[in-house]
Amino acid sequence: TPYGSAWNFDRNKEGLTNYWRDGLKRNGGFENIVTMGMRGERDSEVLGREATLKENVDYIKEVVKVQNDLIKETINADLSKVPRMIAIYKEVEQYYYGDESTPGLKDWDGLDGITCMLCEDNHGNMRGLPVGEEADRDGGFGMYYHFDYHGGPISYEWIGSTTLAKTWEQMSEAYEAGVKKIWIVNTGDLKPQELPISFFMDLAYDYEKWGASNTSAPGEYLKNWVVEHLATTDIKGMSIEECLSAILELIDGYTYLNLCRKPEALNERTYHPFNYGESDLMLKKAADLYKKADELGRAYMDTGLYDAYEQLVGYPVRASANLLYMQLCAGKNAALSSSIRPSANIYARYVDACFRNDAELTDMYHKLADGKWRGMMSSEHIGFANWNEEESRYPVRSYVYPYRKKRMVVSLKNSERYTTGEDWTRKTLFATDCLDPKINSVSVRIENAGTGGFSWTASSEDEWVSFSSAEGTLEDPSGTRGLNIAPGQLKSDPMEGFTNVCVLTIFIDRDRLRNENEYGAVCETRVKIDSGFSHADIVIPVVNISGDIPEGYIPAVPSAYMERFEGRIPPELTCNETGLVIDADRFSGSNETDNGRYVTISPYGKYRTAIKAYPVTKRFGSASAPSVSYNVYAPEEGDYDITVITAPSNPIDGNKHLYVGIQAGDNHMKKLSMVDSGYMGGENSCFEWCVSVLDQEHRKTVSLHLNHGENTIKLFALDPGVVPERLMIRKSGTKWSAGYLGPVTRN
Repeated sequence: TPYGSAWNFDRNKEGLTNYWRDGLKRNGGFENIVTMGMRGERDSEVLGREATLKENVDYIKEVVKVQNDLIKETINADLSKVPRMIAIYKEVEQYYYGDESTPGLKDWDGLDGITCMLCEDNHGNMRGLPVGEEADRDGGFGMYYHFDYHGGPISYEWIGSTTLAKTWEQMSEAYEAGVKKIWIVNTGDLKPQELPISFFMDLAYDYEKWGASNTSAPGEYLKNWVVEHLATTDIKGMSIEECLSAILELIDGYTYLNLCRKPEALNERTYHPFNYGESDLMLKKAADLYKKADELGRAYMDTGLYDAYEQLVGYPVRASANLLYMQLCAGKNAALSSSIRPSANIYARYVDACFRNDAELTDMYHKLADGKWRGMMSSEHIGFANWNEEESRYPVRSYVYPYRKKRMVVSLKNSERYTTGEDWTRKTLFATDCLDPKINSVSVRIENAGTGGFSWTASSEDEWVSFSSAEGTLEDPSGTRGLNIAPGQLKSDPMEGFTNVCVLTIFIDRDRLRNENEYGAVCETRVKIDSGFSHADIVIPVVNISGDIPEGYIPAVPSAYMERFEGRIPPELTCNETGLVIDADRFSGSNETDNGRYVTISPYGKYRTAIKAYPVTKRFGSASAPSVSYNVYAPEEGDYDITVITAPSNPIDGNKHLYVGIQAGDNHMKKLSMVDSGYMGGENSCFEWCVSVLDQEHRKTVSLHLNHGENTIKLFALDPGVVPERLMIRKSGTKWSAGYLGPVTRN
């Protein structure tokens, strides 16, 4: 080129100077913000890894000086009249801050009048904001935000996955810290991001209306936006209020699915196929959203808004739900096939149907408005194994041949443990559900995995036990392999209508149990499921509590019950779903101080609700920190693990930690950092950040000693930027079953 070939100011000073001069001459007469400084090629470091920090800082200083001289020469001799900005992206961030021995660009007067454009971690989480008087610097600060990203740990460039609540919470935090001069958002393709773009721009334009002081802003804005663009009286049989309500539910639904796990990062292992029933829960959510979006789309066909509806609502809802449904079915297929159950074949067929449907939905979108948006949804989005689509993997399906003899497979519905009930390999299954006094039933899955039908019976010697059905018949499963499912036929329960599998519910009558046993004691019942050729035993320990349950009761396997097994403790007793889960906003009390208070944000995040300390940028001392308290009841004295789950925030005030304080009763408050030492938000080399940003949470555990009976647990705000979403409490020495969403709350 006439400007030389090296993108390096040391080796090609004349060429780059002329390149910048010509660009300024060409565009200087327009309304512009001139970008200053430079990065290396392909978003890399400037001088390479062998250069020292001082060499890089001096290099940028020389570049900026030359660029300022060029602006004076070509646009205006008065630099204060020319808007300028320098992007402090992660490749050059260290040059801005410097270190103990090398001053960075931060305090260099050569940046006076230039807006410093900060950047979050590319996934919507702030990673460094102005502190104190720094916010008043000449030139101010800007923010480069992302709704779309081509980079690690996994790209997200398909359908929108950033909720309005997330954008509001993070950009409000930035504004309150002094980032007010320039806001820029990376959107990739515009069409999937029209709603968040509108909100981002309106939040910037009228911060007083939509900013941090208005905690209802995301919901209010969405309602206004839908009324403006989509709610109509033209749909037969629906009022405008009904139309509005339906669309709000759909938009909230699909953005929540994509927030929990970005589509490209989703795979068959994301949600556990059995534990906590989370796979079944998400299958139902996906199917229900798909059906409602489909029905509303047909209603819009006779209106002039059909193309707009499909582009803004119908397609993103159905495509997101279909993709999730496919990956969930792939996970079910893998788990069931590995445990010799032919029902795996049914899920395999749903994987096939969803895979075909993905292409059909994309084709439908590209034909909307006579092909106006053709190609917009062509981005690859299935099963990323790396940061980009290279080596991505479509779902793998396995098929199970039914056993040539009779075979019964029994499992707890929300557990991966199973037994065929045969003589030499029979495993006793332990169900710990009813150690929670709020739960009075256990669900058992019975499947015919062999040849020919069979009948089964369920029995217990205890009169306080009953069954949804004490007997039943399961038919031959041979037809599951030849099943054909049409694309778009998503069922809330994929097993609905199949007669080779059934769910047996075992009911516990706590009132009858109370009359026979000591209050608070653990009783045990044994249920036998018999097919005539094999049988399964299910042991159900039950805590004898009924009526008024103590607030915040912590379900636990009692020590005395564990001692019965003399060291040979069944695995279900040490790793299970038994414990207490509290959403952060369900506090019993709130302590506001002169310095701050906790505010509820809902809906928000992976667990749909959260709290955040206001002022949002303030660091609190232990004595002045606002707090919330939770009343809990420990069934026995001892150590309990308290797991705190927060949004995947990054340290924002120059520190390397995200502290909250946690305290049991009058004991000493413990400081718990939600990130480990060495954590670097936005750095692909930081494994902890990669996991947190994909899982949409930080999760840390601390052990506290609780007295038998009533206790109070307090959560204190210490560092800014921490957004608590949930607490999980269980006896120390045991652990939660694996899961992505984990246990459900039972408030």
